[in-house]
Amino acid sequence: MVGAVAPWSVGGWVWRASLAVVVLVVGCGVGDTSLTSASIETTTHRESSDAPAWLHLSLRYSPRHSLGKRRLDVVTTNGGPTEIVVTGIALRAEHFEGYPLEVKTSRIQAGSTVAVKTDFGEVVDCAAPGPLSASVTMELQLEPSGPVQRFDIPVDPEPLDVIRISDCNGRLIAESVDVAFADHWTVDGTSIDIDLVVDRDRSTETITVASVAGMILFGMDPVTPSAPSIAVLGPDEEEVRIPVRLTLARCDVHAVSQAPDGYSFRTWVAVGESEPILTTVLPHDRLQIQLESFVLECLEAELSAD
Repeated sequence: MVGAVAPWSVGGWVWRASLAVVVLVVGCGVGDTSLTSASIETTTHRESSDAPAWLHLSLRYSPRHSLGKRRLDVVTTNGGPTEIVVTGIALRAEHFEGYPLEVKTSRIQAGSTVAVKTDFGEVVDCAAPGPLSASVTMELQLEPSGPVQRFDIPVDPEPLDVIRISDCNGRLIAESVDVAFADHWTVDGTSIDIDLVVDRDRSTETITVASVAGMILFGMDPVTPSAPSIAVLGPDEEEVRIPVRLTLARCDVHAVSQAPDGYSFRTWVAVGESEPILTTVLPHDRLQIQLESFVLECLEAELSAD
């Protein structure tokens, strides 16, 4: 069986689209230096516990726009009277492995906002109890020819919590189950009847497939609908097959050109008592070719009709 599962997100709730989280944090009157020990000490920078009241930070992260990199934006607004220069930045979070301070030369004019990018590492511990804290370590030159000062500015950890939940759910699925399309199918017009194969990996818990769905170009529905779940893999079972139907839903030029995930399919899988976790199932090469042929034939018919 050939296939791939790409976990996206969950934990109590399901994120069905690319994750984009923005949270505004005002860096004023900050006196919490609990994460300062994680900073890189130098003899050429002045430590300061209080960031200027006019300095505002927000965190912004989108997996789609990050192109697979673990990078987020620290959106920095200079509400002060003069230009400032960000000379170094790092995220300090209990959620993820830390990185050394990144050297920057980001100039921010008075009254302007600049997104300063920084990396974040892998999840430290999925079992760690919350709440988890986070801060941004930032080195700033606040005045022309002035000293470079370092600030540790606490930030709201909520967007990092969401990323951590997604990462940990992805690990849970990857360690527990493999979901892929079978090697054989039947064709009826622009529909395919095929089995979605759920194989147990290392988990010994009950695995429940709660629902399935297509994306933009193709729908995916169980051949025999059932409630409240489509299939259950008991603790003593190694595999379950779910007959599903893949049906061409759209083939207009706009949909095809705007659908990078058009050949992806979604499943919601629960492991033990977990909430259903959204995963993306990719067609193997032979199935991909069959699906593409449906789209091309439909496009040709659309264009010839015009």
